[in-house]
Amino acid sequence: MLKNIIISSLTSFSLIAALFVHSASVTPHDKRPLLEDDQIELMVPKGTNQSLCPKNPEYKFEHTLVLIDATSGLSPLVIAEIKNLFLSESKMRRALPYHRFTIMRLVDKPPTKNTPIFSMCRPRSGEKDSPYYPDKTTTWMGPSLNDYKALFNNFFMKKLNKALIPSNIIVPGQLTGSQIFEQIVQLERNENLDFFSGAGYEYRKLVIVSDLAQNNDRFNFLDTRTVNERKKTPLCKQRKYRKGGKDKCPTYEQFKKIEESRIWIRQYTADQLGDGLDLHIFYLNSRDPNLDLGLLELWQDYFNELGFNGKYNTTIQTDIQ
Repeated sequence: MLKNIIISSLTSFSLIAALFVHSASVTPHDKRPLLEDDQIELMVPKGTNQSLCPKNPEYKFEHTLVLIDATSGLSPLVIAEIKNLFLSESKMRRALPYHRFTIMRLVDKPPTKNTPIFSMCRPRSGEKDSPYYPDKTTTWMGPSLNDYKALFNNFFMKKLNKALIPSNIIVPGQLTGSQIFEQIVQLERNENLDFFSGAGYEYRKLVIVSDLAQNNDRFNFLDTRTVNERKKTPLCKQRKYRKGGKDKCPTYEQFKKIEESRIWIRQYTADQLGDGLDLHIFYLNSRDPNLDLGLLELWQDYFNELGFNGKYNTTIQTDIQ
């Protein structure tokens, strides 16, 4: 079962602290190797894989994937909030060396064709005052601390900051679909993303930034769609799910009984992406009147069925004018 459910604002100190407590099951910093340039994916033909990740597959420590729903009407202020909470420079310095970070956008395209806009391992920082052994230690014949500092600041952070420029995240124009379920399943099926349950990492964490408003021709929660020239009433607006005269989303058990989703659910729940995976949902947004329709509860039960058995946290977006 999912556990440790936390719903709070970004000002909660306890939540911020919890985001960076390293799991006891991962290799501690003082047991990690002092990998040099020829031991990481740095200089490769045509720059096809400058991920800075260890070449040795035995050195797979942590992988955090941030899935940003670009169909949710993001603004530059929201992106700044996402960066501050999950992907700021201070967060990168607090991450252990060789921790992989991947950023994907959920956009109006087939999930099978979606690719990351960033995926790199946090290199050694070269900082003398770092609490981590690989950051502040050099070998006799290896690069200097200044070399590692340049790699961290001028390559890794530069690439990360570029990926988080609003124009690289926000999709212009009106998007017609939001395939959240399907994209999550592809995280397990697409082994090229290196995030599937058998990838070999000691620790994995999935951060989903979304309003959770699934919307495609198969089914949708909040937005009316026209399918085969007929308008389809959103699931969370259908009269049969109302409670106390108010709109409510179906429960997950009710959702599974819908003819359009029954076969799909049976097929996709076989992909156990969540085995040993921590999950954090950043819910967009706190001013939304749909917040209390039961979407969060529906998704929580879905994640249970997908085998998510790690820690589960939910952050509600703060009020941004």
